[in-house]
Amino acid sequence: MATFYTVEGRTPLGLDDRYSLAWFEKCAGQDVDPGLLWKEPGWELFALDLNSRDAIFARTPDGTKIYQAPFLNHALYKSAVALLVMPFSQFIALADKVVRPRNLVHVLNIGRCGSTLAHHIFNKAEGVNCISEPETYFPLALSRFTVDDDEAVALIRASSRFHFLAGSLNGDHTLVVKHHSQSLFQARRIWQADPDAKYIFMFRDAEGWANSLFRMAQGFGMPLIQEPKRKEFSWFMMSAGTPVSYLDDLIDLKDKSVQFESIYAIAWALQMAEQERLQKVGLNMLRVSYEQLNANRLRTIQQLFSYCEIPQDHLEVILTAFESDSQEGTHVGRDRKTVSFTEENIRRFYDVLAMCKDV
Repeated sequence: MATFYTVEGRTPLGLDDRYSLAWFEKCAGQDVDPGLLWKEPGWELFALDLNSRDAIFARTPDGTKIYQAPFLNHALYKSAVALLVMPFSQFIALADKVVRPRNLVHVLNIGRCGSTLAHHIFNKAEGVNCISEPETYFPLALSRFTVDDDEAVALIRASSRFHFLAGSLNGDHTLVVKHHSQSLFQARRIWQADPDAKYIFMFRDAEGWANSLFRMAQGFGMPLIQEPKRKEFSWFMMSAGTPVSYLDDLIDLKDKSVQFESIYAIAWALQMAEQERLQKVGLNMLRVSYEQLNANRLRTIQQLFSYCEIPQDHLEVILTAFESDSQEGTHVGRDRKTVSFTEENIRRFYDVLAMCKDV
């Protein structure tokens, strides 16, 4: 059995809060048959709660194309009218009953690199269901040093199956998962869970990435000068929990002069090195840069679709994805007022980046 809740409201999330049942105002739970997921339209896998060890599903109003949202997790949080909760053991067992996508694609990325634009591009193709930054893989990435490998792989495999449930009911044949950047650091587990999937790595030049991330941080309300605890949190998020000791030979987070640009330089180098390590152990990924996607739009889409075995019909329609802000309406949309790095910030950025070659 699973537990069903009707959503009556929600509590505002703070910057550091993760999605869970605690942020919903709901009626008393009722025991129901989990087959409800197949019988009622609108159910989507919402989150994995590692504390309660529950999988949480959310139902949105009929006709809501929630998968098109720039950030699936937040869209489900805002739109959910009902929730269905089941323990991990049941979640993993039930996943075998879900129709597998004929074609599964994982888009790993370093963030701020056009991956959300790619999400919209994929969703304009017929028969493709692309979801952006689901909450399910994210907590596993941040807890990669504490969650058992076998359980993590089982949860990832089950998540990939259930994320395709809505698409399979609509007759889709391809599921594309555009991950949070942190999932790059658990790519081996994703590969083990879905060995037959296709993998894409999206990235951006160092300075352009850092400046974009700096503006995004302002969109989240982060102050331009950070205290040590906030700098530790920034490092934790960008490196998916890599120990702070990794920074010991590079920077001192207690030094007031060490700010965004220094941490970003190390994070960029760490992510690019991680992709190279994955390539060396046999995880081959199609590499697509932000610059390539913007400068050679048609050719890059053709390359992506060919690699993913997606029909290349109606490319003129698919190209319209470039006409609007891919994150429009979110707290990180283009219309926000932000500042860029100064020349001094950029100088420090490159000074720290140069030190990363020896680490």
